[in-house]
Amino acid sequence: MFDRLNPDTILPFKKSWENNQKRQYDYDNHVAWLHGLYIRSAIGSAMSKKNKYPKQPFGKEEKIPDAERFEMFAQAVNSTMKRNKDA
Repeated sequence: MFDRLNPDTILPFKKSWENNQKRQYDYDNHVAWLHGLYIRSAIGSAMSKKNKYPKQPFGKEEKIPDAERFEMFAQAVNSTMKRNKDA
């Protein structure tokens, strides 16, 4: 089978393999980053009582209602505008 293939027919397979490698690299990199977050939280909670280890996995926190999220956003914008005005 491979003896009948030319470079033009192999190119899509090569591109597909490269895309799969990039996706796998991105996934592995994200998992390593999450491990770092969990380790940092574990060390922080062991060193100080103020730091608590998360009760739920990262990304699974309670969703903030849209109205409350908008209020927090508005407060942040107002605070920034006030700081810029005072400066």
